[in-house]
Amino acid sequence: MEAKKTPQDMLNFKHLSGLAGFILKNHLDEFAAEQLAWCYEFNLPILKLFKNLNEEQILGISKKTNAELLQILIENRAKEHLDDSLNKWENNKHEIIGRFDLVAEDITLVNHIRQKGLKKWILRYTSNPEEIIELHDEIADYTFANNSLSTNTYIKILTERLERKNSQLLEAQEIAQVGSFEWNFNEISRDNSPELRKIFETEEPQSYEEMLSHVHPDDREKVEKAVKQSLIEGSYGCEYRYIVNNKEKVLWTNAIIHYNDGKPVLMTGTVQDITERKKTEQSLLQKTFELEVSNSNLEKFAYVASHDLQEPLRKILMHTDLLISSEKDLLSERGRELLEKIASSTSKMKSLIKDILTYSTINPEKKKEKVSLEHLLQEVKTELEYLISQKAATIHSNHLPDANVFPSQIKQLFQNLIANSIKFSKKDQPPVITITHEIWGPEKVTGKKITPAFRYLHINFADNGIGFKEDEAQEIFSLFKRLHSQKEFEGSGLGLAICQKVVENHGGLIEATGVYNQGANFSIILPML
Repeated sequence: MEAKKTPQDMLNFKHLSGLAGFILKNHLDEFAAEQLAWCYEFNLPILKLFKNLNEEQILGISKKTNAELLQILIENRAKEHLDDSLNKWENNKHEIIGRFDLVAEDITLVNHIRQKGLKKWILRYTSNPEEIIELHDEIADYTFANNSLSTNTYIKILTERLERKNSQLLEAQEIAQVGSFEWNFNEISRDNSPELRKIFETEEPQSYEEMLSHVHPDDREKVEKAVKQSLIEGSYGCEYRYIVNNKEKVLWTNAIIHYNDGKPVLMTGTVQDITERKKTEQSLLQKTFELEVSNSNLEKFAYVASHDLQEPLRKILMHTDLLISSEKDLLSERGRELLEKIASSTSKMKSLIKDILTYSTINPEKKKEKVSLEHLLQEVKTELEYLISQKAATIHSNHLPDANVFPSQIKQLFQNLIANSIKFSKKDQPPVITITHEIWGPEKVTGKKITPAFRYLHINFADNGIGFKEDEAQEIFSLFKRLHSQKEFEGSGLGLAICQKVVENHGGLIEATGVYNQGANFSIILPML
């Protein structure tokens, strides 16, 4: 059984270059802004180095460094780049970061943020299940190699100051959840750090044989072979299952060999408990697969809904209308009423199928476009001109700005909200719809479930209609939810659910407030990425 490949071997990719090219070409600004926003959200310690720079300068640095990273991934030079960066860091030759500026939390969080950022774009880049799985594996390998090699370099730097900075080393290991060890071959002894003793769940020193006895039987040969090979090659890397106190863990060990007169005398390295990461990755892959299956089924349903279901309804409606018009003199009044009810019900069913089809096919598109929201609003007003004039509705807006959006979806959003306000207007009062906007900072969305960004576009739709009760606000966006009977107000009950899906596709949030018999208010918050 072959040993697990080393972190260096993990830095050769087949699919990641394509994803990196997609992001660099189409979404660099959004990617860089999001990475920086997450750095602030996680309170990255290294940000203190940039405290004298303004927001624009820091964003410029983020864009530059992320563009360089993506280009390196495109050219498949991750190993060369990482080796060079770690060498500069170790020898205090880095342009920005000093030798002792980084802490273990920086390494862990930076790699976590990069991994999170890259994985976010996978489903925007491809819908191929095999490629999705491969990309998840390659990003995990890239992240793990970065974590392992960076942590190992970090430990090497701290080891030089061990007597003076031993407490800092222990603290760093605890933060990174990485244990370290020294294995003296001459004395056949192992010195484990407190964090490693936590991982191994023992306070007693362990010999190599004792450690090996806890390794899963199916993995022992792999571990032994990797150790023997490391004595020749000078480095050790192995993933294996470790059983202790009736629990099975997945561990990764990374180490280097020290020589004296050409003979191996000491192994120093790290052990990381990656059990939860493995579970998370497996769960994510399973959910991704399930999502692909679900999307495939949804597409099939959409096809059936648009063809096989609508065609019979079209024929029913056509023949009913033909029967009413051509045979009206032969039909009784009761017969005409029944045919008209059939025609009405058929029209409602067609409308429902159309709304279901719209809801099922509104998904995040690959690329946003910078468009004038005011122009989209005017297009909607033109398309709803008959309905607006029929109800004598008035629409006020304070000239909406340009924004990076999915234009067809935002147009659908505006159309549904305006049509909703007109439909639920008072019988004795013409509807008045007021549309306003503001630019918000991050402090305005604290505590809200929304994509991190430096700025947000807040759009507000307010009307003077019949409103709704306060306790109905949470239910208003539910599928097929109706606050009124079909006789009072026709509709499928999907209009606002479609609105919510559009806003969520943009990483935003839509909220509703209302006062019964006074009006409704719809607040839309979109991250400006």
